[in-house]
Amino acid sequence: MEKLQESYRNKTILILTPFRNEDHSILMYVNALKTLDYPKELIDVFWLENDSSDKTLEMLEQQKETLQRFHSVTLETDSFKERTVHKRRPGAYWKDIPYGGHRRGGPWLQIWNKYFLPLARASTVDYILIWFADAIPPENVITEYLKIFEVFHDAGWVGGECHRRHSREYQLCSPKPRKAAHSTEPTRVKMTAHVWMNPREALSKCKFHSVKGATDMHFSLMRGLNDQGLYAYFQPSVYIKHISTDGKIYRTKSVRES
Repeated sequence: MEKLQESYRNKTILILTPFRNEDHSILMYVNALKTLDYPKELIDVFWLENDSSDKTLEMLEQQKETLQRFHSVTLETDSFKERTVHKRRPGAYWKDIPYGGHRRGGPWLQIWNKYFLPLARASTVDYILIWFADAIPPENVITEYLKIFEVFHDAGWVGGECHRRHSREYQLCSPKPRKAAHSTEPTRVKMTAHVWMNPREALSKCKFHSVKGATDMHFSLMRGLNDQGLYAYFQPSVYIKHISTDGKIYRTKSVRES
C-alpha cells in the first residue's frame, strides 16, 4: 500500500490502556510509546490502573512524567474486581490468579462502560487505539492502521498479527480466523486483539454488554460495529510482540515477523 493521503496524515489519536499487574511489561510498553513515529502532539494517552498487587501503579506514576511530548497523558485508578487477584510468579503462563477476571465478564465490561466508552463519546479525536500493556507494536503501527481506514471504508476495527506470551505456546491470539495471519494483503477477519484501532465516532455508538454464549467484550464490540455496517480488518504489516510474564519476548514459530 502507498503512503497516506494528505487527509489521513494528521488524524488525532486517543490511546486507551488498562493496567493490572503489569510491572513486568511497563518499561517496554512506555518505550514503545516514545518510539511511535507519529506526531506526539496528535496523541492523547489514557491509563486506567485496576487494583494491581505488584508495582504497576508506582511505575506508572514515575513513567507518566517521561511522556511530556504527548498532547496529554492521564492516569486514573479504580477497582474493578470480583475477588482478590494476585499475580503469578514470573514465567507463569497466565498472569493473574484467577485468570480472566479482568478481561472477561463483569469487570472488563465495567471498565469499558465507566471509562472507555464515555471517553470515546466525549473526545474529539478521530481514532481510538486500544493498546494492552503487555503488547509491543512496531513504530509505524498508527500509520499502518490508518492505511486500512483510508482504503477500506467499511473498516471499523483494524489490528495486526500477535502471538501468545508463553515460550511453549505457538497459537496465534489474533487475528481470527488464524489463516489470515499468513496473508500478505489486508484481510477482513472476525476480530483482532491486543493493539487495535477503531474510528472514535463508530466506537462511541457501541454498547458494551454480555453477549449470549460469550464473556469477552470483543464480541460486544464486534456486534456494535457490525450493526453500523463496519467490520474488522487484519493489517499484515503490523507484527505485535507479546511480553511474557517473565518480562521477555519469545519469538513464536507460527508467525512471521515483519
